[in-house]
Amino acid sequence: MVISVQEAARRLGVSRQMVNKLIHDGRLPAEWVGAWAIQEGDVERLRAIPRRAGWPKGKPRKKASA
Repeated sequence: MVISVQEAARRLGVSRQMVNKLIHDGRLPAEWVGAWAIQEGDVERLRAIPRRAGWPKGKPRKKASA
């Protein structure tokens, strides 16, 4: 089954921007068909990898304005 960037982000617990970064870094295979099409199995394989320090746990925090 093919899923969207938004759905992949929801399943991985990261932002859409992080999913786009994973695609562009080559860590998440995807095909451009007017929008990124990601195989569900590829997301599940990535999800099975233990998270490392620095991996976002959710939406990125906003920087406090000074």
